[in-house]
Amino acid sequence: MGARILVTGVADVHGRLAARLVRRPGVDRVLGLDTRAPGSQPAGLVDHVLTDVRSPELARLLRPHLITAIVDDDVLQFADGAYL
Repeated sequence: MGARILVTGVADVHGRLAARLVRRPGVDRVLGLDTRAPGSQPAGLVDHVLTDVRSPELARLLRPHLITAIVDDDVLQFADGAYL
């Protein structure tokens, strides 16, 4: 079995990364996670789970996918005073 990769933030900055990963040798599946539907990825390349990474249901939703690696860059999208 090849790699099964979970990529967070696929509706934004990681959508292109997910689409590239799915084409790499040794990758069986790429699963995208976001609270919004992805916009520009070609249909059928990346499977999607529409939920928040903080969801209490996350483990149940991901368990069937047998994820072997996670890409989570934790990009700050909404800066507040604590980060400025």
